[in-house]
Amino acid sequence: MTLRNIKKVNELSLNDLEERFSKDVIEVFKNVYKNEWINALISITKPSRRYFIRINSMEIDKVMEDLRSEGLYVKRYPHINEAVYIDVEYLNYEKMPEFDGVVIADKYAAESVLEGAHLYAPGVLRMVNVKKNTNVAILDPFGAIVGIGIAKIDAAEFNKTKIRKGIVVNVTHTFYKIPSIRELRSYELGFIYPQSLPSMVAVKVLDPQPGETIVDMCAAPGGKISHIALLMRMQGQIYGFDRSENKVNKLKETLNRLNIKNVKVMVMDTRYLDLKMPELQADKVIIDPPCSALGVRPKLASDITFKKIMDYQQYQFQFLKSASKILKPKGILVFSVCTITPHEVEEIAYKAINELPFELDDQEPFIASGGSLKEYGFGKTIQRFHPHIDDTPGFSIIKMRKTN
Repeated sequence: MTLRNIKKVNELSLNDLEERFSKDVIEVFKNVYKNEWINALISITKPSRRYFIRINSMEIDKVMEDLRSEGLYVKRYPHINEAVYIDVEYLNYEKMPEFDGVVIADKYAAESVLEGAHLYAPGVLRMVNVKKNTNVAILDPFGAIVGIGIAKIDAAEFNKTKIRKGIVVNVTHTFYKIPSIRELRSYELGFIYPQSLPSMVAVKVLDPQPGETIVDMCAAPGGKISHIALLMRMQGQIYGFDRSENKVNKLKETLNRLNIKNVKVMVMDTRYLDLKMPELQADKVIIDPPCSALGVRPKLASDITFKKIMDYQQYQFQFLKSASKILKPKGILVFSVCTITPHEVEEIAYKAINELPFELDDQEPFIASGGSLKEYGFGKTIQRFHPHIDDTPGFSIIKMRKTN
């Protein structure tokens, strides 16, 4: 069997998009991107063409040399000193080998395969005509192929044993070639951290300085808080919170790998931080709360509704209320989300300046191609990364200053 017999995930049509994304999601993209909405939506079904890494060291040139010696050709990003990137290769599907059986993966596993990950047992929905040590195709739940690999187990054995851990398919071919960062010695030693460009920009906008007290209200998985610690040169007080004990444990492991010691990490729902730690007074706060995630790449489908988006808005605003009480007068708040909906961006800004003691503040650096949507008129107090223009995830950043 060849790829010509199956739909390819890198060649989705308008009909495919309408099948994969809810009417509400499509409506959001139409409202934000007007005539460009199809290009924007197609772009999030694919990885960015640049894979960003943050150097977790002041010796940036040396770490870059080490990465190149490990076979990773990294390039310096000109606007952020500690940011480097790798070019992601978009491959021609006709170069992939033939296969016999197929494995249907869930959405999240299929998205991981697109970024070069192997297919693990928890992500397998079904196996058809799969024999151990043979080539198999990996399909997403909509029947499009996302990669090819070598099966590590027969379908009959998989179904009989109900195995739910370990590698099921050793992926050998995908449509996008991204090197495995986590296998590098530089990663093991804590010199690098995979982090998207907009996420790094959000921390640079916060502008953490040595000696300050800074709070990350939704700190897991650890990209922003570890970046903050690096820029503060381990001098000052940093607090990181997450409501999930499991996520906090993983956050601690990440900080330990990165050799970061000056961060206090706690399990807490920070919507109530001002009540649980009334003595805490911060110079700066960063919030990256749960959101609709409509800018995450690659994203192969989303059934999210307007109601759920509005639920996220109400949830996010609770963090802002708490932040307004722990910030010192004139303190800085940076709010960022990996989505593009105005309900979680401009409307959040509007509520903050009308209901809380905040005013919007211009951002530096301003790297994204877009600011606030014109109909809201907030200008460069909002920074919007557009996936089809900036070659990044869809991402939004708001900077505010406490007025009293």
